[in-house]
Amino acid sequence: MHRAISLRNCRAVVLLTLGLLAVSSGCSSEPPVGTVSGTVSVKGKPYTDASVMVIDLSSGQGGGADLKSDGTFTLDDPIPVGSYTAYFAPISVPPEDASAAPVPMQADKTIPQKYWNEASSDLKFEVKEGKNEFPIDIK
Repeated sequence: MHRAISLRNCRAVVLLTLGLLAVSSGCSSEPPVGTVSGTVSVKGKPYTDASVMVIDLSSGQGGGADLKSDGTFTLDDPIPVGSYTAYFAPISVPPEDASAAPVPMQADKTIPQKYWNEASSDLKFEVKEGKNEFPIDIK
């Protein structure tokens, strides 16, 4: 009988140890993520009249940010690592009244039409784990 108790205690210690190792090793089902920031310029000058959108066309993951007065942007939240396409969208401005108005597909002609759509944009980049900075210069 003494041997059975000892064996049971040994099993409990092994299971407890394995559980603690799993917790301490950081077992997580969360995918690795990276932060994204950058600058947008047109012919070398900062561009400010749009939002930058990024999307992983295979997963649908992405994010967006309005351009600041110096042409910089930073996504608010980290995004999963992967291959992304960047494109532009009109800056979201809340309407003054409650009526719905259509959003233009292209805010201005400074940026070529192909960059206003994720399907036609050729602005591609890889997001890696950690900090990522992407300069975008439209010629």
